[in-house]
Amino acid sequence: MSLSDGQNANFVVGQANFTSSGYGSSATSLSGPAGHPVQVGPWALQADRNNARLLAFAAEPQANGPAAAFVIGQATLTTSQYLAADSNTLTGPAYLAAEGNVWAVSDQSSNRVLIYNEPPQAANGFVSADIVVGQDGDFTGSNSNCGPNSLNRPSGVSLAGGRLIVADTGNSRVLIWNHRPSRSKRAPSPPDITLGQHNMASCEQPAHVSAGSFSSPVGVWSDGVRLVVSDQQDNRVLIWNHMPRFNQQAADVILGQSAVDVTDAAVSQTGLNSPLDVTSNGTQLFVADQYGARVLVWHSFPSVWGAPADVVLGQANFTANNPTTSASQMSYPFGVGIVAERLWVTDGNNHRMLIFVSQ
Repeated sequence: MSLSDGQNANFVVGQANFTSSGYGSSATSLSGPAGHPVQVGPWALQADRNNARLLAFAAEPQANGPAAAFVIGQATLTTSQYLAADSNTLTGPAYLAAEGNVWAVSDQSSNRVLIYNEPPQAANGFVSADIVVGQDGDFTGSNSNCGPNSLNRPSGVSLAGGRLIVADTGNSRVLIWNHRPSRSKRAPSPPDITLGQHNMASCEQPAHVSAGSFSSPVGVWSDGVRLVVSDQQDNRVLIWNHMPRFNQQAADVILGQSAVDVTDAAVSQTGLNSPLDVTSNGTQLFVADQYGARVLVWHSFPSVWGAPADVVLGQANFTANNPTTSASQMSYPFGVGIVAERLWVTDGNNHRMLIFVSQ
């Protein structure tokens, strides 16, 4: 994907133009969009968190302010009712993932991940999940706990290589299921590996920062071999060159810091300031750097610690930090994803998504 510093976005979703930033609950508006869109069939699904819903847009919009084709989690495209946790409701949808026909969403307010084994039908309404992770198989549960079958405000989700990977943000860990849970309407098997903690019963903030710890893991990306996690409060991104095989396994590469025990925030070509999300097309790496009000791009997958980014989006250069509303700038990006070979940036504070097309 060919991108350049500070380039203009080609399209905006959630707003009529590049200078507006209002919010709402309609087919063309968003309120606090979270995470990043994923492609499921012909649709780009996006979590519209404050409206407790998912919106389905055409995967390749051709104009600003496109209308969603249908909504999931609400009866209509204009309602935003908050409902109790159940198999067909969403209480705080955040991050999405998809592999083939299977897709998943982290439902943060109910401390769970919902898995759907079939693509949604193109119709407004409530779609029942097949599997719930984090609530012992109880679709009506919403407790936040520590343990192998519990979650605490989960964020990033990955479905890759038959695995399920979840950033269990509130428990300072990343959980890996080597075989994606597939037991319909029943409690899924516990995860095989926990990163950031020495066992499944531990969920504490690390006393000391290391290559195997997290303070607030949020974004997750994997191709089934490599794993990338954004460690928000430590202002860094951790990379495993091969899928971890044991608990608390140390990362192979760290971006954003000069040493393993450093957690400084910085807006520079090598620094990060509250990175929230990560994605890749298999070659390039993209990081949504929230308080840097930017997205950083590495043209080749980083293989050395502290590797400098090649391109910055959202700012004119690597040291600028001016969150605002325009075609070339953003305000605290919450997510970054790739749909139909286009880069989508969830510009949460501006209640919109920016779409960048390769130049």
